[in-house]
Amino acid sequence: MIQLLDRSDLDDVISLGEYAFQYKVKPEDREKRYKQYEMHDIFGIRVENQLVAKLHVIPLKVWVQGQVVSLGGVASVATYPEYRRHGLVRQLICHALEKMKEKGQVVSMLHPFQIDFYRKFGWEVFSQYKKITIPKADLNRMNHTGGSIKRISKENLNQDFFNYYNSRAQLYNGMLVRDQDWWLERSIGDLSVAVYYNEHFTIEGYVLYKVENKVIKVDEMICSSPSAKKGLWNFICQHDSMVTEAVIMLQEEDPLPLMLQNPKIKTEIHPYFMVRIVDVFTFLQVSFSSNTNTLILRVKDDIVESNNIAIKLGEEGIELVEGEEAHVELDIKGLSALCFGVLTAQQLYDMGELIGSSKAINMLQQTIHANSPHFTDFF
Repeated sequence: MIQLLDRSDLDDVISLGEYAFQYKVKPEDREKRYKQYEMHDIFGIRVENQLVAKLHVIPLKVWVQGQVVSLGGVASVATYPEYRRHGLVRQLICHALEKMKEKGQVVSMLHPFQIDFYRKFGWEVFSQYKKITIPKADLNRMNHTGGSIKRISKENLNQDFFNYYNSRAQLYNGMLVRDQDWWLERSIGDLSVAVYYNEHFTIEGYVLYKVENKVIKVDEMICSSPSAKKGLWNFICQHDSMVTEAVIMLQEEDPLPLMLQNPKIKTEIHPYFMVRIVDVFTFLQVSFSSNTNTLILRVKDDIVESNNIAIKLGEEGIELVEGEEAHVELDIKGLSALCFGVLTAQQLYDMGELIGSSKAINMLQQTIHANSPHFTDFF
């Protein structure tokens, strides 16, 4: 039987997490972990009063098509080895999706231990990051662009900084809506912050970074002007006397490598987070803009039965329909990839993940215009 765990269960939750993920919570950090977990919905399965499997759902919010939607972030899924392959995690996932829908969490994200495992439950990779490694010899400054860089302690960040992040995050699908606590404890943590200001003292970019073991590692770099990108790159280069290389995490389409004097650097693309639509009809109500095309879309979902619906997308918005032939059919995994800008309708068709005529595919591509996907956080 699946239980919603509470404060009295947290020592068992921590013990299972320590065993499964091979870490230890220090005694002085235990109270902090209790407070963190009290914000989660933690579902567990007990056998003979021992907690043997668990799954956390973290209530968060993300940007989708410039709007804020509720997110159920799945994390810390764990089972003791003697209870694995007994279907316990499947039970927890199905239960968690049901509870997310009840709470109005219309999408879910997770960081997978194995991508194919979560694809079976409707999640699809939506975020990839580009990791570039630049040796010290290639830390060459670009032409001076004006503006200025200021290093700021996380305690002294002001609302202008948080507003700047929101202005950039809403341009993508999947970026987290960060409250101040998340900013300080999760996004920044032990990282340093350097902010680029233009000549009018307006923020145009920032980096979150760390210098350690003679490497400067940039975990997040967000810019809204060429001057900011060049200025922050020059700031990274100014560490050349302290480091042997720079490692920078970028959005996949970021052009920074091509701006370098020597673009022939080590570049890696890594799949990162996965996404799943939890409530199809509600999600499309939030993310779909009316269109002159009229299209009937049929969705298949093997896990969330209520998502097996046919929806008419058109000038009047969206509506449920019955008994009408669908123009396009796809499963929840494909719909999630389409709506988050990961794949186009044509790409889904080419992969065998979508059924429809050429005309219907073109109509669907014209109907659903998705922002580019991006995600830089972790949970």
